[in-house]
Amino acid sequence: MFVNPIVYYRGTRPTEKYLQKLEKLLDMHFVDIRLKPINDTRFVYESPYISHIVCDGNPGLSHKDTLMYRDLQNYFLPVTGKWDVSLWRGFHYVYCPKGDYQVVTYTPSTGIEWCLKKVCQWFSQA
Repeated sequence: MFVNPIVYYRGTRPTEKYLQKLEKLLDMHFVDIRLKPINDTRFVYESPYISHIVCDGNPGLSHKDTLMYRDLQNYFLPVTGKWDVSLWRGFHYVYCPKGDYQVVTYTPSTGIEWCLKKVCQWFSQA
């Protein structure tokens, strides 16, 4: 699937290497990536498609440190380990006082746009 993702992140800004890892994890091809920081412990967003909350682990925190997201119920996930949660489209509320995590939303793109981006990157590196 070719997508234009918005990667909201709390804590450490995702690197190019991490974004490539995220592409593989979500089985997507990122075309036009936008990074937006989450500057608060509470985060509310709307997604027209399935979104993903991803935690790559925060080993320095305790198991009591959790991320809570509200869907039909409140779900609490420890932020010490790695996980990926897919959420159906709509409005979502996330609360996390400690730890790094990312929320990935997207709009569809095309294979042609992805190829053009790769060609442009290749020419800029030459």
